[in-house]
Amino acid sequence: MNDLFAVDQHNKWLRFGLGLHTGIKPFSGRIMWIRVWHSNRNPQLILSYYLDTIEELGRSFFISCEITAVRLTLHHCRYAIDHSK
Repeated sequence: MNDLFAVDQHNKWLRFGLGLHTGIKPFSGRIMWIRVWHSNRNPQLILSYYLDTIEELGRSFFISCEITAVRLTLHHCRYAIDHSK
């Protein structure tokens, strides 16, 4: 229950060449990841943060994400996994 990540990117540091990415469980406020990279335009990188986290925890979570490319990629992954059974 309440297995949801809110994934977001923050652009305020881009003028310094840094992009901040976060994954937070909104109900508990637990920070699942917080990463800084030189860009925030790479959906594969953001997806890798999610995959690293679920591998560490041993289970997957629903994801709330405003980043269209990441949302579509996760949808595709879930579809592929569900239809491989």
